[in-house]
Amino acid sequence: MKAWAVRLGVPSDAIVIDDQARTTYENALGTKQVLRDATSILLVTSAYHLPRAAALFKKQGFEVTPYPCGFHARHHLTDELHDLSVLDFLPNSRAFNRMTEAVEEAAGIALYWLVGKL
Repeated sequence: MKAWAVRLGVPSDAIVIDDQARTTYENALGTKQVLRDATSILLVTSAYHLPRAAALFKKQGFEVTPYPCGFHARHHLTDELHDLSVLDFLPNSRAFNRMTEAVEEAAGIALYWLVGKL
């Protein structure tokens, strides 16, 4: 990820890698320690993970500008209905994976809320 950012023009010395955090909560805590004087951040994470991540970083006192990535979409609004097939309406492993991600995120939000981290 760092190499990609450098290729896009971000100065190498402006990049801080968090290789200690095991969870998003730990990442938010560590980021607060590193960026003590910062009040706002640009938060880049998977679109499905953004609500939980944003809430955790806000809890640390950051004003969060969300920047979602990694969207999961097969069809676009510009696609025509005649491009769909019957297979688009049958269960498949891709749909199961998306459902699993949604359930994990909902459980993560509920757990963090229950223990007072959100």
